[in-house]
Amino acid sequence: MRKNHKKGIALLLAVLIGSIAIAISVGVFNVFFREIRITRGLTPSLEAFYASDAGGECALYWQIKENAFPFSGATSPIQCNGENITVTGSSGDYSFSFDFSVGSNQRCAQVRVRTNGGETCTRIDSYGTNRACGVTGQPGMVERGLVITDPVGCSL
Repeated sequence: MRKNHKKGIALLLAVLIGSIAIAISVGVFNVFFREIRITRGLTPSLEAFYASDAGGECALYWQIKENAFPFSGATSPIQCNGENITVTGSSGDYSFSFDFSVGSNQRCAQVRVRTNGGETCTRIDSYGTNRACGVTGQPGMVERGLVITDPVGCSL
């Protein structure tokens, strides 16, 4: 009498196919959750970048409109985001900072403006953080910076 040895093949195939499906699912979920972690980390970085951009654009606006940062003489009063800003410095090297709200959170822009004696070159270094000005060393704090030069390639 011949025995049929093929009785367990269906169970073996079901276990094999199930194992492959579970392995693929675990791999897809692993990639999915890693992407979510990366995306969550982008928000503070973007907030800091846009704070930096806001500070740089404010300084550029006031330099073009009012020559608010002269090489010699007093600075003109400026406003950024509807707030009166105190500018410190002299002789072509000025700085200011301001807070602004994004939803219920404060963001900070810190700006340094330098001009040369002939006022043919302006360099604006703007740094933004996803926290209020004066707050340092907090977990999750991000700083991003921009450099704006006029004309392009001027060196200060």
